[in-house]
Amino acid sequence: DLHELRFAHKIVKEFAFNILGDTLRKTPVLFFLDGSLAVHGEREGDEALAVKIYREELKDFLALCAFKEIHVLGYISFSRSSQLINKLKTVLPKITQASSDRAFLQAVLKPGEGTVAYRALDTDSRVSCDTLEYYFLYLNTGYELVRLECPAFIAQDKKQLSLAVGLCL
Repeated sequence: DLHELRFAHKIVKEFAFNILGDTLRKTPVLFFLDGSLAVHGEREGDEALAVKIYREELKDFLALCAFKEIHVLGYISFSRSSQLINKLKTVLPKITQASSDRAFLQAVLKPGEGTVAYRALDTDSRVSCDTLEYYFLYLNTGYELVRLECPAFIAQDKKQLSLAVGLCL
């Protein structure tokens, strides 16, 4: 939702610049966005314009977070994604009959364990441009199996990614 993103952006600006100032680099900060970092499906008319504005504001928000080294994660409790399982099936067709990543990984990951981060390779226009490139991983928090999505600047830095996932646990 655009209003939620604008509110999050405002909070991060206020938090990063006015409250923490220079101490931010010494204090790990994790900012959760409820849900995916990507917009699902095609839109038309006013909705298409709203999605375009949302993506531009998300790009600005993520740039601010990258500059201030604030960890940003999209947190999805009951993901219905099958990106990972579909990729596995192309390599090992008989590996599983699971219909979703979550169904497959619930039997595989123990509490505190997670997958590696995978680059999201969507073809359904969920990601509109390279600046919104994101990665995803799954984590068994002990309470639930969650899908975490993070921008490339976190996923491509092992220290940043490890810290972000550690803060989730």
